[in-house]
Amino acid sequence: MLYRLAPNAPGPVNRLSQIGFARPALVFAAFLAVTAAAYVPMRLAFGLARWFGLGPFTVQASRIFLYLGYFLFGAGIGLAQIRRGVLSPGGQLAEHWPRWAALALIAYGLLAVLAYDRRAAMPNPDVLPLGSQIAYSLAFVLFSAAMAFAILAWFISFDRPGSGLLDAMRPAAYGIFLVHYVPVLWLQHWLLPVEMSPFAKAGIAFAGGLGASWAATLLLLRIPGAKRVL
Repeated sequence: MLYRLAPNAPGPVNRLSQIGFARPALVFAAFLAVTAAAYVPMRLAFGLARWFGLGPFTVQASRIFLYLGYFLFGAGIGLAQIRRGVLSPGGQLAEHWPRWAALALIAYGLLAVLAYDRRAAMPNPDVLPLGSQIAYSLAFVLFSAAMAFAILAWFISFDRPGSGLLDAMRPAAYGIFLVHYVPVLWLQHWLLPVEMSPFAKAGIAFAGGLGASWAATLLLLRIPGAKRVL
C-alpha cells in the first residue's frame, strides 16, 4: 500500500545507502537510531512478556515496530543502485566484516552481563527498575543493529557463485523470509515442554523452520503471478 501511494518514499534511505558504499558507519548510525526509536519505547510500554496474537500469527509486542522498521530500511536499500550501495560486494562494509563481527561480539557481551545481573542481583528479575530496563533495551538495540550488519558483511564478503545449497535457495530467499516466522515460532512453541538439549532444539527449529518455509515458498511460487511478489 505504501509503495502504491508513495513509491519513492524509501528514496532517502537509498541515497544514504549509496553514501554507505564508502562510509557504512553512517548507515549503521541511522540503522541504530531506527532500531532505538522502534524498540525502546515499546519495550518500556509492554515489557518482554506481552504478546499479540491473531490465529497462528503471534508477535512480541515490544518488537512490532522493530520488524516494520527493519523491513522498510531494507526496502530502501534495495530500491535502486544496490551494486553501488552499502551492500555492494565491493563496498567498505564487506571489506571490513571482522570489525562488524567484533562490534556484534562486544554488544552481545554487554547484553549477557546485563542479563546475568538481572538474574543474579535483582530480587525479582521480572520486575526491573526503569534504569535497568533502559540499559537492557539499549544493549539489545546495539546488539541487534551490529549483528545485522555483521551477518550481511560476512555473507557479502564470502559470496561466491557455485552449486551449493545457498545458490539453490536464492530463487526462494525472499519468500522464505516472508513466511518463516510462523513455522519457526510454532516449532519453538511445540519444543518448549520437551526434555531435550537446547542445542538439539535449536537445530530442529532451524532445520524444520527452513525446510517448511522453503517448501511453502516453492508451493506459493506455483500460483500464477506469485513470482512478481516472491
